Amino acid sequence: MYIGLLKGIYVYNHVPFFLAFFMYLGVCIYQLMYTFLPFYLVKKFNISFVLLPVFYISFEYLRSIVLYGDPIGNVSMFVYNMPFFIKDASWFGSYFVGLKLLFVNIAIYYLYNKKIKQPLIILGLIACLFFVVNLPPKNGSLNKTIALIQGNIPQSQKWDSAMLMNNLNVYINATIKTDADLVVWPESAYPFLFSPRDFDKFLGNYKTPIIFGAQTQRGYNYYNSAVFFNNEKFDYYDKHELVPFAEFIPLRKYLSFIPTVTKFGSFTHGKRFTLFDVNGLKTAAIICYEEDFEQIARTFKDLGTRLIVVITNDAWFSHTPTFHLFYRDDFYRAIENNIYIARCANTGFSMIVNPSGKMIASLKPYTVGILKAKITFNDEDATVFDGFGHYFTLINLIFTGILLLIFIFRKKKAA
Repeated sequence: MYIGLLKGIYVYNHVPFFLAFFMYLGVCIYQLMYTFLPFYLVKKFNISFVLLPVFYISFEYLRSIVLYGDPIGNVSMFVYNMPFFIKDASWFGSYFVGLKLLFVNIAIYYLYNKKIKQPLIILGLIACLFFVVNLPPKNGSLNKTIALIQGNIPQSQKWDSAMLMNNLNVYINATIKTDADLVVWPESAYPFLFSPRDFDKFLGNYKTPIIFGAQTQRGYNYYNSAVFFNNEKFDYYDKHELVPFAEFIPLRKYLSFIPTVTKFGSFTHGKRFTLFDVNGLKTAAIICYEEDFEQIARTFKDLGTRLIVVITNDAWFSHTPTFHLFYRDDFYRAIENNIYIARCANTGFSMIVNPSGKMIASLKPYTVGILKAKITFNDEDATVFDGFGHYFTLINLIFTGILLLIFIFRKKKAA
């Protein structure tokens, strides 16, 4: 599932294969640790197998907050395209959907083994959860046409100095011939260190608002940014969740003895949550795998955004299973926050997801194209998840800790 990481590190970052493989293996072992521990604890302390989902989801949540956070590959990703099953993410989020999915599988296991009592209880609970009623959206009156430009620039030529201007022209030419209220380019689509003066030379007279990815500099700090251009004015959102060993080096001063590490530049973590005003439409931009962090989208929703634009460059993982890991969480972000998600990716998967978690438009991966869609934005309507449902993961974690202490005490008492 993570083989694309090895490709990205070794082929495109030119890290020696041995070191790249060691880094890749480390990620795999780290992921497996959080998968293995729930099973180990349930078996070691004679905890009922019915409670395994509670433990499993707690460790998924821990993985997303420990160290630098890694929410990728949660069990909920397997049902992202089943709106009838995932609709209650608007109540308690994607982790709750994962819990429900695991309970379904536990119930099937018990039914298969003809253990009657437990599945009846579990299936009864699941039946109730399937009929969670979501409030119908309010009628909206704000219409905007969104255009997502998928450049399909191979990673092997993306930073080739001889190709930089050609790469930029792919987006400029597509933008000029596009009639829309908002045009979006992918992450790092602008191939030079961003300068407003230089950008004006290319599209200074263009009147339509544009959101595009670029590397920016302020003072001595460099950022992976989403730049907003509107009527000769610029604003920025700087990526908060940087990718370890790709966009920054954790514990850099302790690893400086490795020659490859000293060659890596590092971005600075962003601090602001910036909203862009697209002629009356409050819009947020999130970058790359920030789409997998539920708290980032929720923070933007709390600030009043009505559209979340995801810009990303998944060319690092092209034609590997890793390519399909990231976009699946956008379906949950849409449902959790009752909001449209517009995902613009360099090589795909570019798409628009409505607040019900249904994909209403998309482009075929590994193609050059422009995805246009006219969207009617509903009046602002908060979900249970926005209000307090996001505390589900914390409550589940506390509940898991209490259960574990009870079973540890019982085992010691029995001994």
